[in-house]
Amino acid sequence: MKKKVLITGSTGFIGSRLSKRLVNEGYKVIGISNSSAKNTEYTNHSCDITEDKLDDYMKDIDVVLHLAAILPHSDSYDDLLKTLKTNVIGTLNVCRAFEKSNAKTLIFASSTSVYGNVKYVPVNEKHPTNPDSVYGVSKLLAEQSLRMMKSNKNLVILRQSYVFGPDQPDSFLIPQIISQLRKGREVKVNIAEKVIDYVYIDDLISLLLKLIKKDYSKKTQLFNVGGGDPQMIKNIVKTIAKEMDKEYILKTGSFEKTYNKDESIDISKITDKIGWEPECSFRQAVHRLLQEIN
Repeated sequence: MKKKVLITGSTGFIGSRLSKRLVNEGYKVIGISNSSAKNTEYTNHSCDITEDKLDDYMKDIDVVLHLAAILPHSDSYDDLLKTLKTNVIGTLNVCRAFEKSNAKTLIFASSTSVYGNVKYVPVNEKHPTNPDSVYGVSKLLAEQSLRMMKSNKNLVILRQSYVFGPDQPDSFLIPQIISQLRKGREVKVNIAEKVIDYVYIDDLISLLLKLIKKDYSKKTQLFNVGGGDPQMIKNIVKTIAKEMDKEYILKTGSFEKTYNKDESIDISKITDKIGWEPECSFRQAVHRLLQEIN
């Protein structure tokens, strides 16, 4: 019998695509989100994970996937406070309800931003955590909150690198590049030399499905998740332009903040322990993305 799965952030970029895939494979899906679901094939509850009691939603659930999170859009106090509240207090509420429920496994979408200033690459799970952004701090606090669970249940923490794919918000890099190439030849990016480790959304979802199906013997596990094919931003633009058959002129902005020039991720642990690795290279992923959105 297929497991019953609860997804927080079920209407988001990753959650909505994952929910549809699970429903198509015969899983019973319960969604929790701060907005209404357009898809009627699964039950979605509109609620605020920082305020609402979540106990009733977790009845008879086998696996919880905690994807709900927000990124700050500015440096304003209200925006930063909202990020911390959602990502930390919201996670505490999810954790509390999970502990009281009969669910056996919680899978948490953390971020490689918890590492902060990278000291070596590729970054493995033993790399020091010293986040240099509010988002990174919020994710590390959320991880630590989950580790304090008193119940002897399964916890899987996924430190995800950059994810991309169809329906990603326009504010992210790859949708911005595609949009600029559709409008003309000029492509503006803040940084051209930085190396980013992108993972395609369908590869990530294949991993999540594998984790949902798995029975665990070790109670807490931590894994990095990346695409296995790191790319410099100027090469990302080149690859997208080539797949779109577009000529372009690359322009870079001034970016004064200290940043990691290489954020390559070591995914050997999850490949060894879980048996997962990305199916497609970055170029193949871009090809798939453009095929779907066109």
